[in-house]
Amino acid sequence: MIYLDNVSGIPPLEEVKNNINKNLSYSYNPSSSYSLGQKVNSEIQKTRNLIGDIFNITPNNVIFTSGATEANNLAIFGYKNKRNTPYSIAYLGFEHNSITKPLKYLEKQGHSLVKLNYDDIVNNIDKVVNILKENKVSFLALSHSYPNIGILLPIEKIVKKIKTELTRIHIHIDMAQSFMKTDLKMANIDSISISGHKIGALKGVGALILKNNQLINPIIMGGKQNFSLRSGTENILGILSFKDAITVWNNNKELFKNNLLDLNICFRKQFKIVFSENKNVKLITPSENYTRNIITIAVKNILSEHIIRFLDEKEIMISASSTCSDLNYKPPFLDLINLPKEFHNGIIRVSFSPFNKNSEIDSFFEYFQKGIEYFK
Repeated sequence: MIYLDNVSGIPPLEEVKNNINKNLSYSYNPSSSYSLGQKVNSEIQKTRNLIGDIFNITPNNVIFTSGATEANNLAIFGYKNKRNTPYSIAYLGFEHNSITKPLKYLEKQGHSLVKLNYDDIVNNIDKVVNILKENKVSFLALSHSYPNIGILLPIEKIVKKIKTELTRIHIHIDMAQSFMKTDLKMANIDSISISGHKIGALKGVGALILKNNQLINPIIMGGKQNFSLRSGTENILGILSFKDAITVWNNNKELFKNNLLDLNICFRKQFKIVFSENKNVKLITPSENYTRNIITIAVKNILSEHIIRFLDEKEIMISASSTCSDLNYKPPFLDLINLPKEFHNGIIRVSFSPFNKNSEIDSFFEYFQKGIEYFK
């Protein structure tokens, strides 16, 4: 079996699986005052400390959630609950649904949405700053990595310029796909969302990292867990698996990054060799500002679902970047590349983990070619 859908989640690391029984022994309530409960709380705090060290922030500004979706919602609605008055919000428009849907919901509630231009945010940040000023934007939501197309924004450069001009704007960054795969300093960022299963922890755990935990109000209320910003008994097993996964990535940081880059380079070279003369297959991930672990391809007049099922029969797992039965549908991120509509329903995404091998890329291309021939 060849797994090339690591954007959806990296299967639990061996270290995570090996520690499950040990971590299950931490079954006492971490909010209790007796020693066994406090021992569990101490283990949870170790995970906070790890994340705090990565972003150089106070560990108590790490708020555990069920994943990046909840973390994005907590950032967006938590800020709204803090403000409690209409304000202006900016975004690119092709972020994950856990950002775009809450923002469109807020628009219906009387808040203003400002859609930014990708070329401007990468190449003309002064223009973006002026747009933010003119629209009196208070909240900016961006992704570090845009997995639909494999873009990696130069976030640090962008937010530094914005914060120089607009010190009070809240900048939220969705880092679910790029956490541990690339570095990001929090100096000019107010909140960041991360996810556990994207790096090989168990599903059902993530975190919202805040520069200051006074920036938001809770959207879930009850107990005092997570410093009263996200009530509810903590997912102990998930949080401890997060700690195990982060530790593995920390211990292999440069190796894993280099592996991902090598896989990306290998894939691009193979694509040029195999499809240099074939105008019906396009590699649409850019050659600049790209994330190492994601490559997106578009095939002319073949549905992505057909390709996925064909490869699945060969035990090769990939995903669709955009699937729609309406041949007139145009996913919003395609505005960046001016892709003809006959390619829109044939978009597939290949995503690597550090554990994939070049030989698996060879197998992908062998059967991908056969699939294209089969569905001609």
